[in-house]
Amino acid sequence: MNRLTRLRWRRRGVRIDVAPGAELVLGEDVRIGAGTRLTVHGGTLRIGAGARIGERCVIVVHEGVEIAPGARVEDWVSITDFEPVFDDPDRPVREQGVRTSAVVVGEAAVVDLAANLTAGARVAPRTRVAPHEVR
Repeated sequence: MNRLTRLRWRRRGVRIDVAPGAELVLGEDVRIGAGTRLTVHGGTLRIGAGARIGERCVIVVHEGVEIAPGARVEDWVSITDFEPVFDDPDRPVREQGVRTSAVVVGEAAVVDLAANLTAGARVAPRTRVAPHEVR
């Protein structure tokens, strides 16, 4: 496993940003497609051995995202472990902060084209998230 902290990296249009105190953990033989953005503001992004991340994906982490070994995240997928708070209708949403909840993609699962996984999403091992599905 490769552990990366405090990193900014670009190659083949891939952009990886890991903030101080956050962590990116990559297993062996992980493949990341061109144009993908991995942003770890806090917590840990863990991508297991043999996992595949497609082209033009966006993964943004505040608490934790785990992509298990052998999982496939197809092109144009968005994964975020946070969502805006909008409890007070009299305050602008931008002033209300965010709620976080870890996202887990199980072993050998497939997150299909342009799907969107949001805070707290769980994808069971060896299952498929349909194209354009939101969880």
